[in-house]
Amino acid sequence: MIFSGRRISRKSKKTDNNSVIGKVSTNALLNSSKFGKTMRVYNLTSAEHALSNLKNRRLKISRLNKLNDPYEFMGIDTSDSRARHSWSQTIKKSNNSTGLICFSEDWSNPVLWSHYGDRHYGVCLGFDVPDTELMKVNYVEKMLPFNPSTWHPDSVEAESQVHQLLCQKYIDWKYEEEYRIWVGLDEKDEETGHYFLDFTEKLVLREVILGARCTADRTKIKNLLNTYKHRVEITKAKTATNSYTIVRDRKYKIMASNA
Repeated sequence: MIFSGRRISRKSKKTDNNSVIGKVSTNALLNSSKFGKTMRVYNLTSAEHALSNLKNRRLKISRLNKLNDPYEFMGIDTSDSRARHSWSQTIKKSNNSTGLICFSEDWSNPVLWSHYGDRHYGVCLGFDVPDTELMKVNYVEKMLPFNPSTWHPDSVEAESQVHQLLCQKYIDWKYEEEYRIWVGLDEKDEETGHYFLDFTEKLVLREVILGARCTADRTKIKNLLNTYKHRVEITKAKTATNSYTIVRDRKYKIMASNA
């Protein structure tokens, strides 16, 4: 993925360039101003949150200190107390200015639905996103080395390591097949206390896939999607009968908004 460093839909609060993460995000933003090829990526959530997303046409931005992996951005050897303190302060500072939205390249993994799709009661939203806005996560077995005697936030070494850490996770997370969008935090939603990214020409909703156990009203979803100016398909998932895979349930007729 490539750092967006802002809300895609409108001008955002300036990213904190005093932070090495802010500096990297700003540099990447300069390289992601043009559309590339679009890529279909998927975001899984509960049915309740999915309906809210469809109604308000937005996705919640995750904060750096609220992610479910305690090693997120900490995939660097911080055995040295100076390294640990320096890097922890960098993450803490960046948390106030930068967030991210996570997607998967595929939705067929049953573990993905169990962890993020509310135990298969949830919904998967499929989006077309320019590949210039996405950063692919790399899955590794070992942490990056850290040399506190040479590391400095303004150094080339620091920028290189930050680029790696922003898209690095432990190898056991590889089932996620994750892509990310980085977003500068703009205006907080007063009602929820969260930050959101609006649906735009760079975040185009194309699919709504109901989980195998999902009981959400498809007619209600279709009515919400009928207010969109483009076609969005609504399908149902099920467990495959010959493999550990989630597939489309062909017994359910595909519904589409504006069809």
